[in-house]
Amino acid sequence: MIVPAAVSAKHAFVRPYVDEVGKRVRDIVTGFSEAKGYPFLGRAKSLNSLAEKLETGRYGQWSQLDDLYACAIIVPTLSQEPEVLEFLRTRFIEVECRLRASSMKDPEVFRFDSTRFIGALREENEMPSSISGIRFDVQIRTAFEHAWSVTTHALSYKGGNVGWKHRRVAAQLRAAVEQLDQVVLGYQEWADIIREQSWPIVDEQLRISERFRSWVATGLIPSEVQPESWVRFSENFRALVAASMQRDQEVGHSKNVDIALEAVGRCLEGSDRGYPMSLSLYQYSLGALCESRVVASVNRRYSPMVTSEMETLFPTIRALKCKPFDFES
Repeated sequence: MIVPAAVSAKHAFVRPYVDEVGKRVRDIVTGFSEAKGYPFLGRAKSLNSLAEKLETGRYGQWSQLDDLYACAIIVPTLSQEPEVLEFLRTRFIEVECRLRASSMKDPEVFRFDSTRFIGALREENEMPSSISGIRFDVQIRTAFEHAWSVTTHALSYKGGNVGWKHRRVAAQLRAAVEQLDQVVLGYQEWADIIREQSWPIVDEQLRISERFRSWVATGLIPSEVQPESWVRFSENFRALVAASMQRDQEVGHSKNVDIALEAVGRCLEGSDRGYPMSLSLYQYSLGALCESRVVASVNRRYSPMVTSEMETLFPTIRALKCKPFDFES
């Protein structure tokens, strides 16, 4: 595209200062986003994009431009947005904050509407005055909003597709994104109204989780030993049962799960030395199942993680017929 010489000259003049602002903003924000596990994106506005923005007629002077450097923090759900805003307000000067859903919008219209924090760098020692006044834009997007943006926004808004049908599809997808974000925000409330149906594997994992958590509540298992995720632990415990015990044709592994839980319970209750803090809950469970002779072998597709600490505390595990996880290869 043809860019007016005045725009090109101004862009070339301010670009080094914008890049410096972007570097400082990135250094500050990425430390926060990486600690939280939030993806971060940032870029300086290109010459062509700047020219197109000025041609909208919405800006009366250069100082009104607020996204010469723009970045985005991607949060899992809407519930994380307040903590991001709190961080931005403590580290930068807040020029303006345009919260999502703060503007008037036809209820039948669906468009991009994420929260935008317009900020400026706080004045520090040796900060050039040429960068202290440059504004930057931080968008706070949910994961669903970001997916919509990168897959459809460029096609329907910045690409060559001007037609009604293209914008219709983009709006329909945006409506779906908005609904998904609301469902995630009210996850528990939505789950409460769903009619529950039985599924043996899920039922078994639920019993596993409830039994182990009850042992934590009564002190048989120290709270420090709790797994990062009870969902993953219950899946792993049931997988161990399925890999080491004969499946019943009628009830599957339901009885086996109960047998395994009873064996672990007896081991916990019968121990006079307390829970060994050198073992994870999975390791202790495997050792208890071997010690009680409930598990003697596992199938070839399953590789249990057997360590020297386990063999010391549960010597019978040395007789387990298996192909253990190989730490060396």
